[in-house]
Order: sequence, then structure tokens, then C-alpha cells
Amino acid sequence: MIEEPWLVSYVPVTGRTFLDVGANHGTWSHWLAKSYDQVIAIEPNLDCQPYLIGKNIWVHWAAAWNKREIREF
Repeated sequence: MIEEPWLVSYVPVTGRTFLDVGANHGTWSHWLAKSYDQVIAIEPNLDCQPYLIGKNIWVHWAAAWNKREIREF
């Protein structure tokens, strides 16, 4: 189940690469991995690791931020 259903109409359901920033448990990543060539998931929380494993999903254990700096999690 998509946690942000109001966004579904803004997201193309097929494509080459989908970028899931703040992937969390990978709800969007898993849903779109079925119809995209690849999904790149950005998620700093290593506790989410078991949930993000999947076909066509490439996980980067990092965070996106609006400043150039280093943060500890």
C-alpha cells in the first residue's frame, strides 16, 4: 500500500530510472521496480535494509540534504 496516495497521479508508472529519496521501507521502490528498468533508493536508516532488498533496486545508504555538510545518524 502506497503511504502517500495523493502523489500517485504525479509519478509515471513506467520508465527507465526511478529515484526514491527517503525510501524508508521501500513502498514506492518495490511498487515501481516492477515497471522501471531500475530503482535507486536513497535511505540513511540501516534498519530499513531488510525491507529495501529487491529486484532492480539499488540502495545507497545516504541522506539527501539541502546543505553541503556531514551529519551523523
